[in-house]
Amino acid sequence: MEGDLGNRYFTCEAYKNDGFYWRVPWFYGVEEEFDKLREEIHEHQAKQSQNLLNLETQLKQMSKELKKTAWNVCKTEGRS
Repeated sequence: MEGDLGNRYFTCEAYKNDGFYWRVPWFYGVEEEFDKLREEIHEHQAKQSQNLLNLETQLKQMSKELKKTAWNVCKTEGRS
Protein backbone atom coordinates (compact mmCIF):
# COMPACT_ATOMS: atom_id res chain seq x y z
CA MET A 1 0.00 0.00 0.00
CA GLU A 2 2.51 2.56 -1.06
CA GLY A 3 1.26 6.11 -0.77
CA ASP A 4 -1.67 4.94 1.35
CA LEU A 5 -0.08 5.01 4.77
CA GLY A 6 -2.73 5.05 7.49
CA ASN A 7 -5.60 4.19 5.15
CA ARG A 8 -7.53 0.96 5.41
CA TYR A 9 -9.35 -0.72 2.58
CA PHE A 10 -12.29 -3.08 2.48
CA THR A 11 -11.63 -6.33 0.62
CA CYS A 12 -14.50 -8.24 -0.96
CA GLU A 13 -14.95 -11.74 0.52
CA ALA A 14 -15.28 -13.23 -2.96
CA TYR A 15 -12.23 -11.42 -4.35
CA LYS A 16 -10.82 -12.77 -7.61
CA ASN A 17 -7.89 -11.18 -9.33
CA ASP A 18 -9.73 -10.79 -12.63
CA GLY A 19 -9.52 -7.01 -13.00
CA PHE A 20 -13.15 -6.35 -12.04
CA TYR A 21 -12.43 -5.48 -8.41
CA TRP A 22 -11.04 -2.28 -6.99
CA ARG A 23 -10.03 -1.24 -3.53
CA VAL A 24 -12.54 0.83 -1.62
CA PRO A 25 -11.80 2.69 1.60
CA TRP A 26 -13.11 0.55 4.45
CA PHE A 27 -15.77 3.04 5.59
CA TYR A 28 -17.43 2.90 2.15
CA GLY A 29 -17.44 -0.87 2.29
CA VAL A 30 -18.92 -0.86 5.78
CA GLU A 31 -21.53 1.70 4.74
CA GLU A 32 -22.50 -0.48 1.77
CA GLU A 33 -22.87 -3.52 4.04
CA PHE A 34 -25.07 -1.51 6.45
CA ASP A 35 -27.26 -0.41 3.53
CA LYS A 36 -27.68 -4.05 2.44
CA LEU A 37 -28.55 -5.08 6.00
CA ARG A 38 -31.08 -2.25 6.35
CA GLU A 39 -32.73 -3.33 3.09
CA GLU A 40 -32.92 -6.94 4.29
CA ILE A 41 -34.47 -5.77 7.58
CA HIS A 42 -37.11 -3.71 5.76
CA GLU A 43 -37.95 -6.65 3.48
CA HIS A 44 -38.21 -8.95 6.50
CA GLN A 45 -40.48 -6.49 8.33
CA ALA A 46 -42.74 -6.17 5.29
CA LYS A 47 -42.96 -9.95 5.01
CA GLN A 48 -43.75 -10.29 8.72
CA SER A 49 -46.46 -7.62 8.47
CA GLN A 50 -48.07 -9.46 5.56
CA ASN A 51 -47.90 -12.76 7.48
CA LEU A 52 -49.55 -11.10 10.48
CA LEU A 53 -52.38 -9.77 8.32
CA ASN A 54 -52.88 -13.22 6.80
CA LEU A 55 -53.00 -14.81 10.24
CA GLU A 56 -55.50 -12.23 11.51
CA THR A 57 -57.72 -12.90 8.50
CA GLN A 58 -57.53 -16.65 9.09
CA LEU A 59 -58.35 -16.16 12.77
CA LYS A 60 -61.44 -14.11 11.96
CA GLN A 61 -62.61 -16.71 9.45
CA MET A 62 -62.05 -19.58 11.87
CA SER A 63 -63.86 -17.69 14.62
CA LYS A 64 -66.89 -17.20 12.37
CA GLU A 65 -66.85 -20.89 11.42
CA LEU A 66 -66.60 -21.90 15.09
CA LYS A 67 -69.57 -19.72 16.04
CA LYS A 68 -71.59 -21.13 13.16
CA THR A 69 -70.68 -24.70 14.15
CA ALA A 70 -71.50 -24.07 17.80
CA TRP A 71 -74.84 -22.58 16.81
CA ASN A 72 -75.60 -25.62 14.61
CA VAL A 73 -74.74 -27.98 17.48
CA CYS A 74 -77.01 -26.08 19.85
CA LYS A 75 -79.76 -26.08 17.22
CA THR A 76 -79.54 -29.86 16.65
CA GLU A 77 -79.59 -30.51 20.38
CA GLY A 78 -82.67 -28.33 20.65
CA ARG A 79 -81.14 -25.54 22.70
CA SER A 80 -81.41 -22.28 20.66
